[in-house]
Amino acid sequence: MRQATVVAGWVAAAVLVACGGRSSPTLPAPTPARLGALETGMASWYGHPYHGRRTSNGEVYDMDELTAAHLSLPFDTRLLVVNEDNNRSVEVRINDRGPFIKNRIIDLSRAAARQIEMIGPGTARVRLEVISTPRMTRAERTPLPSQPRASELAETCPPGPYFAVQAGSFRSYDNAARMRGKLELAYGAARVHRSEVDGLEVYRVYVGGSRQHAAAIGLLGALETDGYEGFVKQVAESEAAQCLDEPTD
Repeated sequence: MRQATVVAGWVAAAVLVACGGRSSPTLPAPTPARLGALETGMASWYGHPYHGRRTSNGEVYDMDELTAAHLSLPFDTRLLVVNEDNNRSVEVRINDRGPFIKNRIIDLSRAAARQIEMIGPGTARVRLEVISTPRMTRAERTPLPSQPRASELAETCPPGPYFAVQAGSFRSYDNAARMRGKLELAYGAARVHRSEVDGLEVYRVYVGGSRQHAAAIGLLGALETDGYEGFVKQVAESEAAQCLDEPTD
């Protein structure tokens, strides 16, 4: 009888670990939500048997909503989660605590995991970016238009080539536009360029635009210092966000 009890205990413990360990261990100190803050690491997801149960903030967990659990970020913080294996992204709202397994940084709802194609693997290496803090007003959280503005796609520079920094690539225009907005504030020139890859729309975010390769390298260094990732790319005039080093008459 004692042996059966021990086995049952092991099975229960295994279930908790497999589902992200949604027990109640000691939590780390709260982390303030800083707009634009980045974090990278492993993500997992959870569904049954937690669907319908209370989350750490008192809500009823719905695995079909775009939510997530984080160990320390404030509830109602919104994150952009990018699967670094396939560059698919999803926006989630923090409403729970976890994951309670070492070396994992976020537990996604089933719906969020499906959107970035990690249901099958179960885990994925992701990049998290804070895109909204709990103190931001509803107006500040309003999504940007879902279609590119014509002015973004118009050719505004003399014939190139130009060198720019590609800071992001998205399937969703909304996500690309949010990044563009933050980069415009920080660096003064960023744009979204739309193209098609294998019949699918892709929105790339470019920062700067110069005929001098060295200038683009310098801009990339500034971006990396601020926590962004990217690379220098030769682009056409329609893709450049600005037209530096224009010829003079």
